[in-house]
Amino acid sequence: MKQYSTEVTWLVPEYVTLTVKAETPQEAMEKALAEVALDPDRFPRKLDYDTCGPDAVTGLWKGPEAYADARELDLPRTPTQTLEAAIAAVVQEARAGAAAPPEIHALIEAFDAWREAR
Repeated sequence: MKQYSTEVTWLVPEYVTLTVKAETPQEAMEKALAEVALDPDRFPRKLDYDTCGPDAVTGLWKGPEAYADARELDLPRTPTQTLEAAIAAVVQEARAGAAAPPEIHALIEAFDAWREAR
């Protein structure tokens, strides 16, 4: 049986808490994001282990040692990558002028917001 070295990564969100003055919840969110972006190190960050992302293999090598040489193996696509690619294809077709129901336009708006937030 062959040996493979793998690298497994998990996403642990970090968060900060701050107080802002605003007229609306939307304005409060925008101000908080802007304030944190101006000086990311100003606020102590905390790790949120309750909302960790799924574990994912982020590296794969033949043999008993990771990074032993430059021959890292290609990783198969994950379900998340497959879903993102499918959504991106629908979005691209709708933006190119393909007929699309209102739900697709709502999906495009949500998809754009999601990608920007990443």
